[in-house]
Amino acid sequence: MTASIALETAGQQLRKLDEDLTEARRTADATKDTWTKASKEVSGLRDRVGHEAGEAYKAATAMGPLDGLAADLHRLSVLAPGIRERPGGQATARDVERAEQVERAANTAYLAALAKADELSRQRDTVKADFDKNTATLTDLRTRNSVAYQRELAAIDAQQAALGAGMNVGGAVNGWMAGPVALRAVAYARSKLGRPYVWGAEGPDYFDCSGLVLWAYQQASGNPNIFPRVANDQYYATRSREVQVDELLPGDLLFFATDRSDWRSVHHVGMYLGNGYMIHAPTTGDVVKISPIWWSEFYRATRVDTPAKTPSPPPAPPATTPPATTPPATTPPSTPPPSTPPTTPPGWPPSERPPAPRPTKPSPSPSPSPSASSASASPSTSPSAKASGSAAASSPPKSAPATPKP
Repeated sequence: MTASIALETAGQQLRKLDEDLTEARRTADATKDTWTKASKEVSGLRDRVGHEAGEAYKAATAMGPLDGLAADLHRLSVLAPGIRERPGGQATARDVERAEQVERAANTAYLAALAKADELSRQRDTVKADFDKNTATLTDLRTRNSVAYQRELAAIDAQQAALGAGMNVGGAVNGWMAGPVALRAVAYARSKLGRPYVWGAEGPDYFDCSGLVLWAYQQASGNPNIFPRVANDQYYATRSREVQVDELLPGDLLFFATDRSDWRSVHHVGMYLGNGYMIHAPTTGDVVKISPIWWSEFYRATRVDTPAKTPSPPPAPPATTPPATTPPATTPPSTPPPSTPPTTPPGWPPSERPPAPRPTKPSPSPSPSPSASSASASPSTSPSAKASGSAAASSPPKSAPATPKP
């Protein structure tokens, strides 16, 4: 990881030198054009002054006796600018002098710009040679240790995911969601997943880190100058719209630095996707891919597109009370009144036999004559006798059988 950061930092420096060199050469070309135009102006004025001086000399010599005066007049017109200003736009020595001053200034600016461009070119060549050498070394190491390198990448991803596990990221924030340009930029970046990393590439087939986010936002916005090319310049250009980690939305730019107190040390940039992940072009030998945010190197996050207000949920339909439905009146089936059970005397155990039916009154018979047996009958004092007596008392006496006479 350290070697990758060092290479990324060197690449960042090289990109900056390339930009500075391009600008220096553009300035040198512009100052050269200015100097060339000034030189032509001086030459033209000199020619005009010479021509006019010749014409004045011819006119003076035509005077005859004033030949010596004509020569003095010519010399005076050159040495004393403004003396011979005549109507008709004739050039003077003062015009020539002013043009020569402009020419000298333009030449000085051109030479300074050319010297700066030459110096930047030498610096760029030195850094580029070191960068190419380190790139070849790192690529060779990764090729010969590809399995170990992939394990290292997996371990780094796991470590970064663990570092960001406690951070609240993703989704709408405080009623805001990613703007339309940001969402389109995310879609453009995702369409390049798997494309190789190539230092200095801006797409559409190869990318470096800042080239990927720049290309995606250029396509999404239609603005080729939406922000600068180099990562640290991209941060500086968007620094007025920094966002906190718990406010990240898809499409926000994530910057990574070796020195968190100095924006100039920013060496990498990615684009936030959500849930703690970003899409980026990591380094030489890698491809455009999705990774956990590199929290250990995280510097700042900025927003390019204005967020959109989260749409309000549709109002809930009013609660409707269904009309009261009265079930039709149903006449219950007529039930016969319950039959009154026969009165059962209290205390009648079911296991006892019912009392004997009341004896019916026998039909009358002839009254027997008194006899000794009848007269001798007396109530008994025993319970059975009492019962018998009681029964006898409640029923009419029976007639004794008649004794047949001899």
